[in-house]
Amino acid sequence: MRHFDHLSDNVRDVLFGHQPEHVADDATPAEIGSWLGATLYVPAGRPTVVEDLARRRREGALAAVIDFEDSMTDSDAVDARPRAARLLAELAHSHEDLPFIFLRLRRPSDIAATLELADAVPGRLAGFVFPKFDPATTGPEALEVLASSSALVGRRLVGMPILESAALAQIETRREFLTATSALVAGSNSIACIRIGAADIAGVFGLRRTSDTTIYDIKVVADVIADVVNTFVRPLSSAIPVSGPVWEHFVQAGRILKPQLRATPFVEHAASGIREAMVRTGLDSLLSEINLDRLNGLWGKTVIHPSHVGVVHALSVVSDEEFQDAVSIVARESDGGAHASPAGNKMNEVRPHLSWARNTLRRARVFGVARAGVDFVDFLLEAGALAGAAR
Repeated sequence: MRHFDHLSDNVRDVLFGHQPEHVADDATPAEIGSWLGATLYVPAGRPTVVEDLARRRREGALAAVIDFEDSMTDSDAVDARPRAARLLAELAHSHEDLPFIFLRLRRPSDIAATLELADAVPGRLAGFVFPKFDPATTGPEALEVLASSSALVGRRLVGMPILESAALAQIETRREFLTATSALVAGSNSIACIRIGAADIAGVFGLRRTSDTTIYDIKVVADVIADVVNTFVRPLSSAIPVSGPVWEHFVQAGRILKPQLRATPFVEHAASGIREAMVRTGLDSLLSEINLDRLNGLWGKTVIHPSHVGVVHALSVVSDEEFQDAVSIVARESDGGAHASPAGNKMNEVRPHLSWARNTLRRARVFGVARAGVDFVDFLLEAGALAGAAR
């Protein structure tokens, strides 16, 4: 499996100077977390989950979470364990190519019970999402269940804690919460990435972003994201990836702010209609948030609509200029100093930019490097990223 493998060889050759690499069989949990990209949430109550997952894989999704928590009412959740067990068996017996699959159940005990009930476990079951992960309550049990589940199925499963509690949101308790969480997951060696429950964090303050703003416009949530990144991505050599928070909008409500998407790149590609479709469906704000995710050190993103997957991936490809900068910085690692960038438009300082360069080369392995002259609009057009925009 690799990103953009739903495209033909000819299309990939046109788009990429360096192709995305396949996920290695011996990839570490953190490497798996870096490879997930746009992680699509699928409500467990949908009657065609298996068919939906197969379709999304054909459209380029590499990872999906089947949600038995927020998408289910309290009354429906009573039957979550047997329903999850039946779904696992359906997935195991499917002959379709499927994405990496994660289950999100309400409690760690639900995971153990589900696996005991299941007649079969699909090979693409990668692990579990732990909602409302708390180092003082649910966290230790979640990691114990993760270890026992791996032993039960005979292979390593990975976990993705979601940090979304009031203890994280509130400044008085945040540092203690993050320090304890970091110490707990560091002892696991089975954590793929950290996910941030931005909607829950905003909800502590009675806030919610609109479809023409980004989560970074809610400053108390942006502060939480910064502190989570500060906790988990240093030092870079042992960092656990932090995923971009969910983008929850899929139809543009009444717009108040100006579109955040420049017209020029689309005019140059004779693709003004694509820009209009993105603005109409609110995807211009999603693009803005993805850029801010990347600038703030986040990997991939949680999404709830198929049309968002290709947009996240298109914005994750390393540009030729970024790649050349990163290569030139790493090549001068032993000497340090500063030099003009290969493009001749900026100064590259080796020591302050070295971690950025290494991170960029890591992203290049995962998402590939665009050919010179190819930009994100080309990926939106050729990779069919907007196939679901009008749904």
